[in-house]
Amino acid sequence: MKNKIVFVILSLIVVFAASASSLSPFSSIHFTSRREPVTMPDPSLELHEKSASILLPDYPPYFEEILYNVGTVVLGHNVLYATDPVYGNLYQYSGIPFHWFQVGTPGKMFAVDYSTDALYALAPDEQSIWQYTGTPFDWIQIGNSSAFILAGGGSLWASGLTYGDIYRYNGEPFDWKRIGGQGKFFVSMDITDRLWGASTDGYSLWEWNSVQKNEEWFQVNSPADCSLTGFKYPVVVTGDFGEGLAVCDYYFVYHTDDWSTGGSWTLVGDNFVDVQYGGGGYVLGIDATDREVYYLYYAQREFSWTRLGMKAEALYSNNEAICIEELDTHNLYCNFNPLT
Repeated sequence: MKNKIVFVILSLIVVFAASASSLSPFSSIHFTSRREPVTMPDPSLELHEKSASILLPDYPPYFEEILYNVGTVVLGHNVLYATDPVYGNLYQYSGIPFHWFQVGTPGKMFAVDYSTDALYALAPDEQSIWQYTGTPFDWIQIGNSSAFILAGGGSLWASGLTYGDIYRYNGEPFDWKRIGGQGKFFVSMDITDRLWGASTDGYSLWEWNSVQKNEEWFQVNSPADCSLTGFKYPVVVTGDFGEGLAVCDYYFVYHTDDWSTGGSWTLVGDNFVDVQYGGGGYVLGIDATDREVYYLYYAQREFSWTRLGMKAEALYSNNEAICIEELDTHNLYCNFNPLT
């Protein structure tokens, strides 16, 4: 019997522009001609063996194709950005399939704060951090060198290039505060002013809380004998239910009802390489062997996985909408109205 795994990322991160002087005039483009929306097969017709005898509410089978050959994707609360895979330029979705307009040039990484839809970027040479003003090609520099950036819950974090220390942006250009050392960091999109991190050895989880814990780190419960070093985003937190998902090395996935307050962890699957919350109590995951997409309805606490009927390169989520980057073609399919 084949169990399934989950791994989700709660911070949303993607790629951007180096300097204001390199930005070209605004232009609105179509990536390609518009096609008719695509309806995915009804997942109830193709059930995973573990869930074949369980009647789960159907995940919405309708995914609309909105872009060919995507580079990378970042979702905010009310915004969707993507890069083209050839030049790496950044585009914003207009709300009409296949119609996107350019807002920035190539770079290293992007981060969108789900709470505010603020868009940040790390330059290609990792020597500067920028914030988008909302006007295409208008960005302001707010920081210097960084290895990566994270955004969520109304805050922006960055790590130093030399030592890997973590810094929090105070809201004014070049005003940053060091809050910790090295680790694997992740955020919740809608839980205010909290940052989580796995230790460098991967065996302990920590939370930084500016509201309840006076900007201090404290250890929280983690799965026993579970190393969290093997994946880019080893832990996922959802603010909707106070729950968490952890992907240990070797693709084992654990779930907890309330991990930040010491809840216990339960093994719910294995052999997933990517998972995302899909809204309405759903989680989607990509099988590590064949790249098939599976989903489970975790709101009912029935941890059984059902095959959706598509193979994926990557999943993108903002805890409400869910997008699938199709394997091989890299076309982007999105569902903006999951069940609630």
